[in-house]
Formats: sequence, structure tokens, C-alpha cells
Amino acid sequence: ASAGDNTIMATLNGESLVIRKTKDSDEKDVWEISVFNSPGIVLPKTGGVGTEIFAAVGGAMSALAGAGLIGRKKQRRGAGQKKDHSPFD
Repeated sequence: ASAGDNTIMATLNGESLVIRKTKDSDEKDVWEISVFNSPGIVLPKTGGVGTEIFAAVGGAMSALAGAGLIGRKKQRRGAGQKKDHSPFD
């Protein structure tokens, strides 16, 4: 159905859309299409508790690894058993 010389209003799959013929800054014809969004199906939520558990376990593993490296470094220095040069010393 037409709503004027330069505007076409239509329905596609139950959704309204408007097509307008306008001019750009160089006076060339431009077609604008406006589609009106309406809520559809509810999308599932992502993330949540599942990602929080992985982040917590990964953080704990990183902290334990860091503590282990620091403890190993202190143990080597305290016992005077430094055998080789390590980039962590």
C-alpha cells in the first residue's frame, strides 16, 4: 500500500516496513528502508555460573602455581643448594 509519492508502506511476514525515496547531498535518489523491530523468541542466557566456576578454578590454579614458584625460590636460597641459574631466581 502506498502512503504518498515517495513512500511505500508494506507488511512482510507480519512486520511493518517503510520504503522512502529521498535525495542525498548531491541530489541523487536514495532509497531508505525502515524496518520496525518487534520482540520475537526469548534467547537463552549465556555465561552465568558456568563461566564463573571456570574463572575461579583458573585463578586458583594460577595463584597456586605462583605460590609454588615463590616457595621453590625461597627454598633454594634458604638451603644454599643453588645448582643452576634460573630466570625465576
